[in-house]
Amino acid sequence: MPTYGRVKVDTITYDLSGTATDVSVADIATKSSPTFTGTINAADLVLSGDLTVNGSTTTIDTTTLQVEDKNIQIGKVSTPSDVTADGGGLTLLGATNKTWNWVNSTDAWTSSEHIHLGDDKKLLVGTGSDLECYHNGSNSYLQNSTGILYIESDASIVLSSKTNGPENYIKCHFNNAVELYFNNSKKIETSNTGCTVTGTLAATAVTGDGSGLTNLPPGGNTVDLVADGAIAAGKPVIIKSNGKAAQVAESLSVTTNPIIDTNGVAQGGTGSSYHDFGNGAHDNMAYDPESDMTLLAWRNTNASGTNLYYKMYESTGGGYNEITAARSSAPDSTNTANFACCSLSNRRFAVCYEVSSKMKIQIGQVASDGSNITWGSSYYIDGQSGTAGSYREPHLVAIGNDRIALFARAQNTLCEWTQNRPGILVGDVTSTNVWNFRDGTAIDGTHNCDGQWRDITYDSTNDIIAFVWRRDSTDTNDYIMGGRVSSGTSPTFTFGTPLQHTTGTVKNRVRYNSVKNIFVTAWESSSLFYMKAHTINSTTLAVTAGTAVNWNHGMGFLSLNLVTSNEGGAFSVVVGGDYTTRIVSASFAGTSNLTTTLNSSTNNPVCSNYGSVNEACCVYIAHTGRVLSAVRSGSGSAASMVLGTNKTTAATTNVDYLNCIGFAPSAISDGNTGTINLDGNTVDGQSGLTAATRYYVQADGSLGTSQFAGAGGTNVKSGGMALSATKLLIRASYAE
Repeated sequence: MPTYGRVKVDTITYDLSGTATDVSVADIATKSSPTFTGTINAADLVLSGDLTVNGSTTTIDTTTLQVEDKNIQIGKVSTPSDVTADGGGLTLLGATNKTWNWVNSTDAWTSSEHIHLGDDKKLLVGTGSDLECYHNGSNSYLQNSTGILYIESDASIVLSSKTNGPENYIKCHFNNAVELYFNNSKKIETSNTGCTVTGTLAATAVTGDGSGLTNLPPGGNTVDLVADGAIAAGKPVIIKSNGKAAQVAESLSVTTNPIIDTNGVAQGGTGSSYHDFGNGAHDNMAYDPESDMTLLAWRNTNASGTNLYYKMYESTGGGYNEITAARSSAPDSTNTANFACCSLSNRRFAVCYEVSSKMKIQIGQVASDGSNITWGSSYYIDGQSGTAGSYREPHLVAIGNDRIALFARAQNTLCEWTQNRPGILVGDVTSTNVWNFRDGTAIDGTHNCDGQWRDITYDSTNDIIAFVWRRDSTDTNDYIMGGRVSSGTSPTFTFGTPLQHTTGTVKNRVRYNSVKNIFVTAWESSSLFYMKAHTINSTTLAVTAGTAVNWNHGMGFLSLNLVTSNEGGAFSVVVGGDYTTRIVSASFAGTSNLTTTLNSSTNNPVCSNYGSVNEACCVYIAHTGRVLSAVRSGSGSAASMVLGTNKTTAATTNVDYLNCIGFAPSAISDGNTGTINLDGNTVDGQSGLTAATRYYVQADGSLGTSQFAGAGGTNVKSGGMALSATKLLIRASYAE
């Protein structure tokens, strides 16, 4: 047997025709269809053509199989079909095989194992991924973005908790009831005749004629009546002599003798004593109905110079309470003698004051909870600084939501109008508390005015400003005039013709009353106190005066101020020559006059326990029917600021022992017919009741736990027994 070895050859030389030819081994072509037997071993096998493997099993024994093709086809036959594809798929060998196969009979892929999607991985269904099912790590979601999401079953559907029993939420029974549960307790169940509710059903409205309702109170305990005036839902009702129903209520009228609620109380605060309220103006007190707060400005002599300070009070029924956190002082207000304040919209107050013979203005806003007031920066009122004018004895009034007018006398030639003439400055408040001066002009182009006695008020309904002032020694008469200021940043001023309403007066005041649409003036002349009513034409601004009425104090007057009430009254806090304070009242007769006489309380309305008073100011607080007054008691460094209140209205109720017949379950408009629930029936819409407690109708239509003497003096027993905090079993006096 020969022995074979290995010869490495790069080139083979052969001679087939007598010529030697060299052939590189690398260029030798293989046989087109070689046949191999046994095993072929190779480090790598690279095929440039197709690979076809025949046999029953192809085994690839590798750690990782990588296929560069993006699409793998299985089940290849000459004519593929769903039948030939049936059973095709993948099989992972294990203790039990894990399969993913196509099953032709179900027309679906079938997995032998679970399918697990991680957090935030979604099962997307639909061409546009219209249905999504996923879990985000905290909650599970089934979201449908197209069409309707149907949950269909030919058997019952039960929605319940996974644990606790389970606990049922909703059960939907096939061809049967639907059940709703609260804490696994069934509360609502439908049936072929309606719905059964277990427990209490609360509804804001119920429709239908109620003919099928059962277990109602016995018939005959309602009556239909025509309403004489609007009746609110849930309110007690009386039967009137005209056979109509009216809501139990009080009517307010002007009292002829205002009653002291809170006698004079000296006010503490910054410093220990007070000086005065300014030079003759005394418009240093303003009431804001939005916040129910009153602002008071005063000068304090114990500070350096005569600085200006603010205090704020809230209404407390018949009295007042200081908001101590709101105490503050006006910036750069040293030695001020001229100042005034007013309220304007959005819970704000404005104060103007003199600084080094120049007038400034500052706006503050009351906190929403009434706990404090925030003041903005101070501004020169005429928009100047070093050349700002000097305006004396100022009066402020809001003439719109954000517009303020100042009525004052020009003190020097730097003012917007001729020196010593009366005039008006107008500005707008933006960004809550920023002052923007607009323009100013004289209201009397021919005469100078007296140093102190003038006033201003505003009729917001007809957009009319009313001025009262006294001319100087060349005239000495007192005038009232209507005016109007246009809107916009460049306003125009329109004035009517001044009307002389008296001669030689002092301490002029004017207030507008929206109830009667009249302007009331008050003044002193020859030691007599006067009041008069006026109307102002909304087109021509012409003034028509009523007849003056007077009261003779016998000692003259040192100071006076004026307010009017919603009930048709005019009240003036006056300080007599004997240094005592009284409140003088008048009621309106018709639309343009006052009563022919004035009434003066013999009591001191502010400080019967203080003497030597002067400089009165006051405001009217409508919802309490009271005048809040402030006066100065004493003089010089011993002066004190004293506050007090007077009730200016008398209330009369329309309910008596027998006429309260029941309650209105629903609101009834004036003149309409509505149902009244009578004795033995119930009424909802109450609040704050205590179950099993007897309640009685009160004078103003509210409910209380004690009886009161109604009209005629006999106790009113109508009311009922509280069934809950909002429901009352009605009991009427006539049934007892």
